[in-house]
Amino acid sequence: MNIVIVTTGYPNEHNPSHYVFVKNLVETLADFGNQCSVIAPQNRLQKELPYIREHRVDTTAGGNKVNVFFPIFNTLWRNEKFYLDIIAMLGSLSFRHAVKHTIEKYELKPDVLYAHFLDPAGTCIAKLKDVYNAKAFAVFGESSFWALGKYGFNKKIEDVKKHNVNVIVA
Repeated sequence: MNIVIVTTGYPNEHNPSHYVFVKNLVETLADFGNQCSVIAPQNRLQKELPYIREHRVDTTAGGNKVNVFFPIFNTLWRNEKFYLDIIAMLGSLSFRHAVKHTIEKYELKPDVLYAHFLDPAGTCIAKLKDVYNAKAFAVFGESSFWALGKYGFNKKIEDVKKHNVNVIVA
């Protein structure tokens, strides 16, 4: 099975402990015989973040390969700070474009789209699952509801429900 994992963070050369729990999950999925690719878009408008190379191939303890991609997206902030926050909406669009572009550029052909966490990864795959005729799963593990933003919370939940994304509460 071809699984594409979309996440906002993943271990990299500058921060090897960043989202290591996602890496452990991905490696387990790969060692069970799945073809896994991780897409972890990096926001280039956050200048404090060092550049991460766009593509690398990791090898699991079981000897399986995992493609890891760090495409670029741009936003000043991700969560809506006020009603109809156009900057946050454009940021979500940029995130989704980075994911879609990576899937198409590298011809990933997902059977399953898996998002870690609900925002922005879950709302992204909700809008892409039908494009690729893939099953979709999103983990809702945000530490609290404020992590989804003060405004737009209901819209994010509705996006996921409307597109029949399976939500896993962690």
